[in-house]
Amino acid sequence: MSMALAFLSTGLGRAVAAIGIVIAAYFYGYSSGRHEQARLDNVAALKAELATTKTDLAIASALAGIAEDETRAAERAVAENRDRIDDYQKALAARPDARCALDADDVRRLRALNPAP
Repeated sequence: MSMALAFLSTGLGRAVAAIGIVIAAYFYGYSSGRHEQARLDNVAALKAELATTKTDLAIASALAGIAEDETRAAERAVAENRDRIDDYQKALAARPDARCALDADDVRRLRALNPAP
């Protein structure tokens, strides 16, 4: 230890110590800067992920609304078809003969129940 103190008391020892302090300060600043940049990059990535998630949520909400509308429309169509089928079944049951004699009007009614896309 006394040798180190003797060395530091010389001009060369003070110069080496000063250079060491400058190098240590440089590396501390460099590593602090890299750490800060990594933190800022992480914050930017999280903000981008949040924006994407918000967009996905908005799209999902819009699609849910569309799906609800389409479900209600399909339920109405099913109810209408059920009524038409019941009416047609009653009309067929009211026919006097038991054989299945369908005419062109019957074919049109059947096609109307399930129109081609």
